[in-house]
Parts: sequence; C-alpha cells; structure tokens
Amino acid sequence: MPFRFMGPGLGWGLLALALYLLALLSTLPAQRVSGWAELPLTEVRGSIWRGSATLASAGETIENLHWRLHPAWPWQGAIGASLQAEHQNLQVQGTVTLGWNGDLQLSDATLDGPLDSPLLARRIPVPVNGQLHGSIDRAVWRQGLTLAQGVALTIRDAQVRLGAPIALGELGATFQITDGNLEGSLRDHGGPLELAGSLKGNARAGVTLEARLKARPNAPAALGENLRLLPVQPDGSARVQTRLPAPWLAAAPKG
Repeated sequence: MPFRFMGPGLGWGLLALALYLLALLSTLPAQRVSGWAELPLTEVRGSIWRGSATLASAGETIENLHWRLHPAWPWQGAIGASLQAEHQNLQVQGTVTLGWNGDLQLSDATLDGPLDSPLLARRIPVPVNGQLHGSIDRAVWRQGLTLAQGVALTIRDAQVRLGAPIALGELGATFQITDGNLEGSLRDHGGPLELAGSLKGNARAGVTLEARLKARPNAPAALGENLRLLPVQPDGSARVQTRLPAPWLAAAPKG
C-alpha cells in the first residue's frame, strides 16, 4: 500500500489534497498558463486539460493544434497528452509523454499530406509531388533522437518535377533508431521506378543513403533518360550515394 508508513488518516488526506489540486489545475485557463511559461502559442483556447492554439516556432506557424491531457499518467511517473494538428493540408496526430527524467516520448503518431505542402517542400532537396503517409510506433528524444521504433514512410503517386512531371509510382522507407544509431531501407511498391536502398548513420558520422534506381520496361522514356545522367552500373541501374548531416540524432554511447 502506498500509504502504509503514514497511517490511514494522513494517507487518505494527502490523496484527497492531491486530487483536489489536480482538479484545480485542470481548470486553469490554458492562455494564462501559456503566458506564465512564455510558450510560443497564440489564439489559445480552453484549459490546460483540453484546448487548442496556434504554435509559432522556428519560423513556422502551425494552426489548429489541439491537445487533451491524460489524467492517470502523473501517477505513473510521466505526464502526457494526445495531440492533433492541421497545417497547410498536413494532418498530424499522436501521443506525447514527458517523463520526470526529462525524456520526451512520441507514440502512435501519424502524418498525412501532400509533398508539395510548403512545410515539406522546403525540406526536400528534389522537387517531388505525391501523397505522404508516415507512422511512428514509438520515439524517444533525450538530447536528440535516441530511439525510434516502427517508423514507416510511404509516398503514393510520386512524381519528380524535371520540366514535365515524371511518374515514379509508390515509394517507401522504413527505419529504426537504437541508441542514436539509424538503420533503414528504401524500396518501391510497384510502378515505373525500381528502387532498392539503405540508410545508416549517427550524429557523429551523419546518415549515408545508398540507392539503386532503374526504370522498368513500361516506364516513361523521360525517366530512363534522366537516370542515365547518374553513375550507371553494369546491369543498367543508376547508383546514388550521399551523406547528410544528422544533428537531430542523439550522440551514440561510446564503447
């Protein structure tokens, strides 16, 4: 019993006080709490228990951010909330948990939206169209992304814009992160472009992407012509290799 050293009267009294404070806290206006904490939120509505706001951070503005706290989690050593947001035709939802040790965890998260949405297009070096669907079973942020499980990305009706749009088909990627080390794979799910590749790296070395690309027999002629501009292998496939910085990954433990 949690109160076995206190005596039943004192134990139940402290529990009643804790429940009262929790109920009082839940009715606090979210706008007031946002002001106290100097959070980058505007148009704040509702309470800290349940409400909505507009988030402005790192030069981006995300509207229609909704949250709902989970009341049982403080007793489990963490506090969490269900989040949902819509921005520039993007839809994001998931559960965020903040542990008392400072770990930030994201679980059961999904992302849906077009690749030409400004928020995504600015972060993709190649002009690509298509519908993106992403999902994450679980991810943990501890001075960088240290763990990610069940991460899957799918691009449906992918097109690369090199003059006229060139159809690529459906493309996908899966990866996981363990102790700050990322490993993943790239593949196609049918269509004009045959794709097979890998992702591997960490914060210190960056992430290396290696891929083999090949136009299928029924692919548009423009796809094969553009692939021939890349280094070509004896089997006729094009090979791509690049390394990207990954400051968002947590430093891998030594040893």
